[in-house]
Amino acid sequence: MELRCPKGHISTDPDYCSECGSKMSGATSTIAAVAVTAPEMPAAAALDDANFRHLTASYDGHRANRTNALVELLLGSGVLCALLIGVQLQLTRRTRRVINLPLLGATLLLAGFAVYAVYVFVTANEQLRAAKQNSFDSIHALWKARAVAYDANAEESLYLLEHGTPQQQRHEDAFIQKSAQLLSGLPAAQAIAEATAGRTQRIKGLIGDELNNITYPGEREAASEMLRTFAGYLDIDRQIRDFERAGRHDQALALDIGTAPGESDWAFERFDKALGSTLAINQKYFEAQVERASSLLAAMPWAVPAVALLVALLAWLGLQPRINEYRF
Repeated sequence: MELRCPKGHISTDPDYCSECGSKMSGATSTIAAVAVTAPEMPAAAALDDANFRHLTASYDGHRANRTNALVELLLGSGVLCALLIGVQLQLTRRTRRVINLPLLGATLLLAGFAVYAVYVFVTANEQLRAAKQNSFDSIHALWKARAVAYDANAEESLYLLEHGTPQQQRHEDAFIQKSAQLLSGLPAAQAIAEATAGRTQRIKGLIGDELNNITYPGEREAASEMLRTFAGYLDIDRQIRDFERAGRHDQALALDIGTAPGESDWAFERFDKALGSTLAINQKYFEAQVERASSLLAAMPWAVPAVALLVALLAWLGLQPRINEYRF
């Protein structure tokens, strides 16, 4: 980690510059201790994008396979029901018995299981769709937003740490770029007005992704608060840069590391809390949806063979007496 004195020299001593001997600013030392950018962030973002694309492709494939499995199950059940009904009609014609109770039971059992299977597959599929599209897509955007926001907050501090050096502009540009990842499309004030009116289509960025994927009770209010608190954080950041450009570096530092209302760290904490509240809502529903889908599907691996055995047993019980009638 590099420490720089007010004159921009790199120092190995946190109290006095090891190059020029001037006293190190306590605020500068504090910023240096907390404002660290990770060179791995671009690689991590690329890995996240690759994983998300793979997850989406796997999810689409899973839904297609589940639909095929449902079609196959319904076709099989339909063929067996038709066969059982055909046997029942044949026995009625040949033996003059109106109803064969075991065969009737097998037919009703098979038909009932087919209806139940449709319910399970459709309900579980809807729960998984909601878990992926309504919940997880928001969770992914919000966790990504949190990572970008912390990185942007570090860039804000590094902008002040590099006071008077050529690197200062690079950190300002990085902050602007990362802020745009969080919110773009509209100026912050206009985005708040549009979101309040329920018009979120033009709000872009990761915050816009969440505002355009509102599903659950309380989620809109939490997401709107996230937008408002982020706009407040940006307002304070502009004040910091105005102070810095006006040569009021100490005031810029104080505003950057301050935790009192109206100061940067206070504003960022409010934004992070609002983001966490929005995330918690989606996480709660995501877990419930996955649990619901899993509980519905848990019985199917043993229910299918069990029903098949019962249908076969009932068919045997219904046909065996008729077969015995023809034995000599």
